[in-house]
Amino acid sequence: MIDSINDLNAYMGRYGVLLGEQAAKRTAPLHTPGVDELPPMDLLRVPYEAQAHVIAAGMKLLKDNKAMLLVAECGTGKTLMGASVCHMHADGKPYRAAVMCPAHLVQKWRRELIETIPYADVKVLKTYRDLSRLRRRKPRGNEWYVFSGNAAKMETRWVPSYYMRRRPVGIPHCPDCGQPITKFDGKLKRDVPMSVKELGDKRRECPNCKGRLWQFSHNIDRWPIARFLKNQRPEFLDYAVVDEMHKSKSSETAIGKALGELAAASKRIIGMTGTLIGGYSADLLSLMYRLSAATLVADDIGWKEETVFAKKYGRIETRVYESKKTGSGTSNRESSGSGSRRTTRTVKPGIMPTLFGKHLIDKCVFLSLSEVAEGLPDYNEQVVGVPMDFEQEAAYAEVETALKDAIADMVRKGDKRLLGTMLRTLLGYPDYPYDWETIGYQEANLETSVLEFIPVVTPRNLGKSAVRPKEQMLLETIATERKDGRQCWVFTPMSKKRDCVGRLQQVLQRHGYKAGVLRSEDVAPTDREEWIATHGPKYDVMISHPGLVETGLDLFDKGGAFNYASLMFYQTGYSTFTLRQASRRAWRLGQLIGCKTFYFFYRNTMQSRALTLMGRKLVASEAIEGKFSADGLAALAGDDGMEMALAKSLVKGLDDMDVEREWSRVACNFKAITDKSSVPMFRRRKLARMHSAGIPVSQLQLSL
Repeated sequence: MIDSINDLNAYMGRYGVLLGEQAAKRTAPLHTPGVDELPPMDLLRVPYEAQAHVIAAGMKLLKDNKAMLLVAECGTGKTLMGASVCHMHADGKPYRAAVMCPAHLVQKWRRELIETIPYADVKVLKTYRDLSRLRRRKPRGNEWYVFSGNAAKMETRWVPSYYMRRRPVGIPHCPDCGQPITKFDGKLKRDVPMSVKELGDKRRECPNCKGRLWQFSHNIDRWPIARFLKNQRPEFLDYAVVDEMHKSKSSETAIGKALGELAAASKRIIGMTGTLIGGYSADLLSLMYRLSAATLVADDIGWKEETVFAKKYGRIETRVYESKKTGSGTSNRESSGSGSRRTTRTVKPGIMPTLFGKHLIDKCVFLSLSEVAEGLPDYNEQVVGVPMDFEQEAAYAEVETALKDAIADMVRKGDKRLLGTMLRTLLGYPDYPYDWETIGYQEANLETSVLEFIPVVTPRNLGKSAVRPKEQMLLETIATERKDGRQCWVFTPMSKKRDCVGRLQQVLQRHGYKAGVLRSEDVAPTDREEWIATHGPKYDVMISHPGLVETGLDLFDKGGAFNYASLMFYQTGYSTFTLRQASRRAWRLGQLIGCKTFYFFYRNTMQSRALTLMGRKLVASEAIEGKFSADGLAALAGDDGMEMALAKSLVKGLDDMDVEREWSRVACNFKAITDKSSVPMFRRRKLARMHSAGIPVSQLQLSL
């Protein structure tokens, strides 16, 4: 019977229920929806049933643990759940809670806390001075303090306290003893003045009097809020909530250090994210050490032992290079004579299942959109392939052929000098075939050791007056949506040197649409939510870089003033994280109408290859988050990095049919998850689990 099973999907389809039963027998869940009763919720808003179970599970988890990881998909209401867990766990007692979030979400957090928590006293912090009067008093109610990650990590600048004498020229002197700052030179056998570069270390002291050569600047408002909280009395905060926690995964960055300081200042901490693991096992090491290090210490893994951690819970690629010497020189390993052996180890994307069992299962609460399906409208994704016109096609072929010939040998050698230029050119040229200069790369001249520019191709600059095929398709799609009274939001990453954002605005305005533009240089992150609320009702179409709204922001007004429910990726770029986050800005709890997402691409170009590879990677990311898919796991095992993978696809070629095939797996019939007509809750949950296991939709419908 098992001989007929040849992939993970088939195995899970046949034995998934049995595996689930065995797992249930061997584990004792802290909270089981449908079995454990929900406590009364002292909240101003009534959460959905799935959200209420997450809140109840979080309350139980925080009774015996300091840290909780809330891993929930975009649109499930993490803000409401994270705040509610803190409030309900306090059980009516006064408490002090802090929220660290991205700058553009500060006002959203403030608004949602006021709408959710009874008698919430919410203050937005800009500097540590806003907290100074809290040093000696206990909380008097439901106190909430919201600040951005930038304010949490903002460092006070160090400035030199040494001074430079005019004579002798450029010699640094100590501010205390006035003597020149010197060091002993072993070759000259005497003291010589230290250079300014050598004095760049902030720990430097005067060798004569031990005076300090660096000091804090006078701008003390830049003192980090997270560090100020840590320096107060132990566990100054009752709760800390860290939104978009994955941005704090690095052990060395300022935002990562701010997370550690905030954890040290808190009795309980809740980390919230929609993407817990970015593909590498080491992504979690510093996060877990800062939040809850007990299991790592028990596993004998140190603070910065990323390689040890990757050996146990990730993938390490080991390559052995051997050569042997013959009488005439170096030959291959089968030749006679002595030679050399070199081994390299590289950490690759990949996660071992034991990571979850040993280090995450007791800290995490997961929630997917399928589990709050009763609160979601219909959702539809569509990839739209467009052929280029004759002029575009001929000009693009010249550019692609030249870059393909130049990069073919580089790809084989792993040379990445031309990768970034190649991607920006081939992805952007069809959409903006204007204002291009010669493209090439830098290479050192062996005779002169000077970097020289090696030209590869000079793209043709086409006329700007013509409306190109993808622009025409965008206009037609927007016209169809506007007939139904729907506002549209268009995403394009090209917004700087080659301003595709401005080009689209002009094209849309010429065809009678009110088109607005959101730019990072015009609207500060802290003002984006207010800007959207003010300008959203004015326009038929809004245009922006997808990264400006990829996390947290809603593109609709709950009061109905505006609703951008049709999202259009005029360009996708090649960041799967940005694509996935931005594509879910409209399809969220609170949305009342059906949502659509369109992905436009030119056929037979790098755009089609990028969309194909991103489809594979999105399936892989779903596998990491618990949605079993043989295709996803296979793609994960063969990860190359998007830049190199696209370069190889250029050399080898990919058919456009790959786009439709890959995205049919990604866009997986959302109707199977969101269809609520006469289907009981437990049936919908079963359907969602089976759907995640990869069972075809037709079988799902039959199982109902």
